[in-house]
Amino acid sequence: MTADRRKNAAIILLGMGEHCAAEILKNMNQKEVEAIIEIMNNMDDVSEEEVIRALNEFFQETRNTTGLSATSGEYIRNTLVSAVGSEKAGSLIDEGPLPETLRGFDLLKWQPVYTIVDALEEEHPQIITIALMCLDSEKSAQVLKWLPKDLARDVIRRMTRCSPVSHYAMKMLSDYFEERFTKTEKFRVLTSDGMNMAASIMAHLDEGMETEILTWLSDENREVSEKLQDRLFPFEKLAQFDSRSLQTLLAEVSNEDMVLALKGTDEDMRKVFFKCMSSKTAELLRDDMDSTGPVKLNDVLEAQKRIVELAKRLGEEEKIFMPSHSNDTIY
Repeated sequence: MTADRRKNAAIILLGMGEHCAAEILKNMNQKEVEAIIEIMNNMDDVSEEEVIRALNEFFQETRNTTGLSATSGEYIRNTLVSAVGSEKAGSLIDEGPLPETLRGFDLLKWQPVYTIVDALEEEHPQIITIALMCLDSEKSAQVLKWLPKDLARDVIRRMTRCSPVSHYAMKMLSDYFEERFTKTEKFRVLTSDGMNMAASIMAHLDEGMETEILTWLSDENREVSEKLQDRLFPFEKLAQFDSRSLQTLLAEVSNEDMVLALKGTDEDMRKVFFKCMSSKTAELLRDDMDSTGPVKLNDVLEAQKRIVELAKRLGEEEKIFMPSHSNDTIY
């Protein structure tokens, strides 16, 4: 695979979601996976033109190498069904030939959440409703969280009453989104956090492949490898530890680090730790947290990192059980 093809693959995988991307990477050879993950790690902003070019080149190569072809209507219908499911696709568009292209909705799906919110928040609620029904449910939920509460409630109400939309209306709305995302300067760049996406994808790979990739990345670029490992094992993952392992870990953590680390978490996360302490110890720790006052975010992150590193070391020494990505553990 050439360097251009690897970059195209990285761009396309970034837009697919970690589950689909991980399934594809599992079927590629180790060298190609390592190269693509490295590109993702170093990827900052992806322009709309780069996305379109990558997709066009991919479809062209697929057509040339497989001989597959379809009419525009068939392709768009299949693409929409694949993207949102047959039931949702049917609820959005009336039966019959589809418009030649719905590129505006493709561009919408590629945008980060904050860009979609910025683009939709001043629109009519019905436009927002149709747009969100074309996104996956997780992304739609994230957008709704940032909309005014009254507007979000109205959108949900409209979804429950939504009837099929005419081809003409869908085409008009698609053209409108395409105009906004390609002609409006602030929407022309698609911001993609390649590091987070790479970590999300790797979290769905088996541990053997993950270890090989991290080892290879460490040799290539130690700083990138360390950042990726931080994303793969965030402090919040400690909540997945069994009680005995967490108690063993806490016995090794200094009170100062524990206070700082928990200052940066929510109450649910704190309760996980408090349950593994005696009531007296938990009470004293809460008092220390209250009396410490405001702390610097960097100090919190450094304390959390020290605790995570300690957990990794204890795991390597087999003093605690480290939960894996898979769910095949027998208790």
